[in-house]
Amino acid sequence: MTRFIQNTLIFLVSFMTPVTQAGTFDTDVNVSAYADAEQLQKEAAKYKPAKWKIPLNQNVIENMLVLDGELAVLSLRNYRRGLKRDRITLIDLAKGEMLWSRSVTEDEKDISIIAISKKYILIRTDSENTTNLITLKLRSGQPVWQKEIPATGRVMVQQMDSNHVVLATANNSKVEYQYINISTGDKLWLYRTTKTGAAITKLISHKKGIVVPANQLAYLDAKTGRVLWKVKIKYNNNTAPPVLWNNDLYIVDVNNKLNRVNLAKGKYIWSHKNPNRYLIMAVDVGKKQVFLRGLENGTVGQESVVIMLDKKRGRLKWRQTVNDKLPLISNLVDYKNHVYVGSPTTLYALEKSTGDIKFSKLVSKSQLSLYPLMLRRFDKKIVFIGELTVAAYHATTGKKYYRRGLTGINPAADLSALEISIKRLTKKRKEQRNKPMESRVCSFCQMSAASQTRADAIYRNPERFTAGERSSWRINVSFSRMYAAMGVYESALNFSQKVYEGLISQMDKENLARHKLIRTTILGAYPAMITEKYVYRPTRSLDLIDPDAGEFMQITAINLETGKKSKTSMSVPYKDYGLWVYVDEKRKIAYQQSIGFSHNADKPLMSYLIAKPVVLPR
Repeated sequence: MTRFIQNTLIFLVSFMTPVTQAGTFDTDVNVSAYADAEQLQKEAAKYKPAKWKIPLNQNVIENMLVLDGELAVLSLRNYRRGLKRDRITLIDLAKGEMLWSRSVTEDEKDISIIAISKKYILIRTDSENTTNLITLKLRSGQPVWQKEIPATGRVMVQQMDSNHVVLATANNSKVEYQYINISTGDKLWLYRTTKTGAAITKLISHKKGIVVPANQLAYLDAKTGRVLWKVKIKYNNNTAPPVLWNNDLYIVDVNNKLNRVNLAKGKYIWSHKNPNRYLIMAVDVGKKQVFLRGLENGTVGQESVVIMLDKKRGRLKWRQTVNDKLPLISNLVDYKNHVYVGSPTTLYALEKSTGDIKFSKLVSKSQLSLYPLMLRRFDKKIVFIGELTVAAYHATTGKKYYRRGLTGINPAADLSALEISIKRLTKKRKEQRNKPMESRVCSFCQMSAASQTRADAIYRNPERFTAGERSSWRINVSFSRMYAAMGVYESALNFSQKVYEGLISQMDKENLARHKLIRTTILGAYPAMITEKYVYRPTRSLDLIDPDAGEFMQITAINLETGKKSKTSMSVPYKDYGLWVYVDEKRKIAYQQSIGFSHNADKPLMSYLIAKPVVLPR
């Protein structure tokens, strides 16, 4: 199934200038762009023209599932509706045609893709009181069957294979798992268990069985749902995910212990006692060793730790503290006498026999986001693949082969900036919600009332007015009228301030939602932009030699083995412009979304999906 479906996510940063079609670069030179007509023509001559472009109106692509390189299923969010999921559509990639679309109805709040087989697509829609599962024919979009679920608890749907999903519903203390045929909607079996936490735990497929990690580990026959065995291990879903290695499952329990269980026999093998109480963040299994990465409380905050266990008995071999301000977030590479792991800025090589640090290489000073970077090995090269930095080092000596720094699409769109922005906006929104309702007092209105009260007190005996009292009465009446006029102005200011605060609060809410979506899509898109030989990144061109060349949004491709890179200009940047891409290496075609936003609400958002030949380095 993983070969059948390749997943990439595409999102573009908001508030951009509208884009209209004009030649290769889908650009209107009359708007404020970073290239004029002459620069556009000169740049276009360097590359092959676009194969096709499809208008997507006011939508941005959240999710693009590419099926066998022939079809793409798009999940779209509508910018005019607060980035809510708007519709799902199928694209013929060869012809550049939109085959069908399924939009949300008036009663539906959300729509999402759940599962895809070669003939069917299962979608989920959510309304006020119900969740609906709907299977459509993949080629035509015609409905096949529909299942309605009352919205009385949590719902999770997980695809298990090419033709089956598990529908999990949680109410109070119970979780119910239904095994459903995608093509017919038939429920093949039902399994109930005790709920272990707020979230519903995902199941694990193993050959002809399914593992249910809950208050205990249960192994079910996938065809009948019959329980084949149970092991008393209570799963902790707030730590490292389970790892399946051949017939063995490595899983962390609620006591933060790593357990090894043989799934073929339902046999408990060993448990790592974890005496130092470090929080296990990742499990990597090798032929003879098991490596753990985690966090423990150090002298100054939390420290990263790498641990090696004997695979046969689960005994501790060594533990190594890594003094890095950032956690170890890469995968672990095991090669000959060393193991390699990385933080967002640094590559570490550890001696496999002792855990001692052989060498550390600072790869990037600026990459501070917790993007889950990837390490790869090519012969004797260890390749560090970060968000905007790709570098290769000799596996034994640490000698640098190459380092490629990239220019991001926009400073506000990298993960470091997004992390800071999301934390700031989240804190601000929390403070706004917790802030007590402020009653704004009109001080001039109070002063007007006080002056009028004093005047009224003097006016009770007007026949006996003295000259001083008459003068005082006139002064207070005069002040009352003046303060009343100023009070009208002050009240208007107070009302305007409330309206302004409301607008700012709404803008903060929208920005937070947008930044969270951008972050989610980056994290989802980047792993799909790393193939066996290449890594792809959306970049901005900066021609230092020819300052009159203009700026263009590009796809940069890097050959991971050689370090050679190539660039293909895709469009012209506007304010806060961004793009994400999916590259079909066999056809050498890049599928990219070009999009523009406008501050003027009367002008529509223009969005296109474009297919264009891409240059790949050798």
